[in-house]
Amino acid sequence: MPNDNSLAWIWSNQHGQWWRPNRRGYTAHIHEAGRYTWDEAAQIVIEATCDGALVRDRVDPVTGEGYTEVEALSILR
Repeated sequence: MPNDNSLAWIWSNQHGQWWRPNRRGYTAHIHEAGRYTWDEAAQIVIEATCDGALVRDRVDPVTGEGYTEVEALSILR
């Protein structure tokens, strides 16, 4: 468990990039990524996802069957 002074970067699997500072978009470069407190990062993940997981409806290109894909956001301390 992180301590109160821990800062985190947030990686979005959906966008394939890091969250920028102040929740202002995404960047491919970690040196441009925002640093968030653990509480802020946890809140972002909850707000941006369905209980911490991205849920997207997909269609299998071979069978044509629909399915739900779940992706997690990663928080790197």
